[in-house]
Amino acid sequence: MDALARQGMRFTDAHSPSAVCTPTRYGLLTGRYCWRTRLKQGVFGGFDRSLVEADRLTLPRMLKNCGYATACVGKWGMGMFDTTGSPLKIGFDHFFGYNCQRHAHSYFPKYLYNNDAQRIDLPGNTGKGVGRTYAQDLISDETLKFVKANKDRPFFLYYSVTLPHGNFEI
Repeated sequence: MDALARQGMRFTDAHSPSAVCTPTRYGLLTGRYCWRTRLKQGVFGGFDRSLVEADRLTLPRMLKNCGYATACVGKWGMGMFDTTGSPLKIGFDHFFGYNCQRHAHSYFPKYLYNNDAQRIDLPGNTGKGVGRTYAQDLISDETLKFVKANKDRPFFLYYSVTLPHGNFEI
């Protein structure tokens, strides 16, 4: 991590457009206030249609056009169950994660999503505390794979963990 910080770009003065996840994610990836969209307050649930417009210039799309490898790993949280909403549709080359907080408590309930935003069932997730896969371990492993695979080229990694969130469904 120290080498990555020394050799990469560091942004040390950041501001958030909101105190909650969906508008903050939208602002980071589009450069716009979320409140200029149909979402006027709150956050998205798991099955909302995409908040990012199909023709919107996004940070990953811009960087991909400049030759960067791009990946979204972790929580997406901006809708994905339509033709425009998956991370791959807005400029990410790679996606590994889940759509909303309800899909990723401390343990993945039974599945996550892959590059095609298709559900992947995880073996051993019984829901009874035995054999479950810790979500942050999966996210961390996937993140390290992406960094190692792209160590010799510029890349943009949108690493979005669940840990800062509260779990309201336990």
